[in-house]
Amino acid sequence: MGKGKTYKWTDLTVEDFYKYMGLLLYMALLKLDNVLDYWRQDNFLSVPLPAQVMSLDRHRTISWNLHVSDPDEDVQNDSKKGTPDHDRLFRLRPLMDTIKAAPKLFKALHALKFAACGTYRENRKDCPRPQTNSQTEKSQRGSIRWIREGPMVFVKWMDTR
Repeated sequence: MGKGKTYKWTDLTVEDFYKYMGLLLYMALLKLDNVLDYWRQDNFLSVPLPAQVMSLDRHRTISWNLHVSDPDEDVQNDSKKGTPDHDRLFRLRPLMDTIKAAPKLFKALHALKFAACGTYRENRKDCPRPQTNSQTEKSQRGSIRWIREGPMVFVKWMDTR
């Protein structure tokens, strides 16, 4: 694609999104040096699948426009660069929600030397359930309890609820 050429946006369908996500999984399994290499057809090491699923231009357009965080909040966070209030992981936080914050996932990430944090529910499978020194609904706001289990630390902080 020529320098300065813009991509024409067409609305993303559910099918396109599934194709895009499938290509991301495919690229995670088949590591090549450059994204362009997945669409390259001029050598004996070319891989035909990505070009059959979607064009490189479409893949790039989706990649450049897909956001998992609110763009307005991104701008606010970006304005705080260089201050202690700036959150370098802000754009990724929505990916670590209460559904995905499972101890099994975090153990797997730790084995890959990748640190992670997230919110968890006490009644979730594989989360430790302390019997002593646990918080009750009458615990003071701001009180903290924690449990260490292997490489993981579970922290419970009492808010107003």
